Amino acid sequence: MQRDQGHYLTRALLLDASFAAVPLYDALVKSGCHVHVMGNRPHDPLALRSPHYIEADYSDPCVVERTLSDKSFDFLVPGCNDLSYATCSALGGGKFYGLERSDQLACLHQKDQFRALCAKLGLPSPMRYHSVDDAVASTNPIIIKPVDGFSGRGIATFLEPDPDRLNAALASAKRQSPSGKVLLEHFVSGNLHSFSAFLRGGRVSHAFSVSEFSSVNPFVVDTSYVLFDNRWEATLAQDLEKIAAETGIDSGLMHVQYIATEEQYWLIEITRRCPGDLYSKLIHLSTGYPYAEAYVSSFVGGMLPRNDNLSNEIIVRHTVTGDESGYFDSVSIDSGCKIDAWFPLVQAGAHLKPSPGGRVGVGFMRANDIHHRDILLEKLLGREVFGLRYAPPDTIGQIESARRVNEKF
Repeated sequence: MQRDQGHYLTRALLLDASFAAVPLYDALVKSGCHVHVMGNRPHDPLALRSPHYIEADYSDPCVVERTLSDKSFDFLVPGCNDLSYATCSALGGGKFYGLERSDQLACLHQKDQFRALCAKLGLPSPMRYHSVDDAVASTNPIIIKPVDGFSGRGIATFLEPDPDRLNAALASAKRQSPSGKVLLEHFVSGNLHSFSAFLRGGRVSHAFSVSEFSSVNPFVVDTSYVLFDNRWEATLAQDLEKIAAETGIDSGLMHVQYIATEEQYWLIEITRRCPGDLYSKLIHLSTGYPYAEAYVSSFVGGMLPRNDNLSNEIIVRHTVTGDESGYFDSVSIDSGCKIDAWFPLVQAGAHLKPSPGGRVGVGFMRANDIHHRDILLEKLLGREVFGLRYAPPDTIGQIESARRVNEKF
């Protein structure tokens, strides 16, 4: 521990400098931690803001391990992406508060292992096919995805399976997978939701349900609101408690995405890390619950915040992205929307990539009632609230600049 003006401070290393991790950083500071932040993009918000920024690639466990060896940290805290959590688990499982071993994490974060876990526990999840022939014979709609991919990369769907197209999609998905492994399964239809639950002693202590939608990229959530009346909540809590008992993970966050109809639901993906795009702020603005503080509490040996006197504010979160490459000029906003907060993510003149890249900003809008929320949602999904304007690449210099940016990424 570091002594500061007569007080002992615990030291925490946060592996994420992006805008999504800002609430986590604030929660760690509020808890009394002396916080260091690691990331490899020096223009990220926490890289600019934190006096203790470490410019390094945290996806490389060796880099992080050297930092942990050189400096004395009490806590290791993952941010809002899978790479951050995987590194924390690889280095800190059993050594730092709240971090499970990599083999425990793989049962959840690797999509094929999660499917196998659901099958073992009798939990509802889409049917998996082990060959193209089996998928074609089923005559069901099919989805192909990397087992360890994210942000919709490498995903393809087929309403009418065809062997040649399925094989081509499998090859494409393998290229997007670090492990070269893919999942071939039934593409179920319904509404997408998330169930975000904090565990204590293997039981769900606090949980929140969110309805999720896509306006640009069908595999990337960009619009959402808290669902205050969820008919599946009790059953989902039981599912997560079964998973906790089987994996030995009995505390911290379990965040699951599921697809539901009026009659049934299917578990799609599960993660232990904090969701991105300021999901924590959506929960806080809608309910008053300090979601970010609850998330970091498991990594600093703290108690979960209480959930007394929660509110039911109707807030819709929307991440503005584009569907094409170009130079960002400006955003127009429907004057009839009540925007509680707007978090800009790029400067004018920046080169944007199509979704899931090229985030322009995240907005939180308030609705008076469910009727107005649904009207707002329809306008957001119709892309009528935010107008994204591009500056035309009208010079050779701009075109060359765009080429360099695309080559870099």
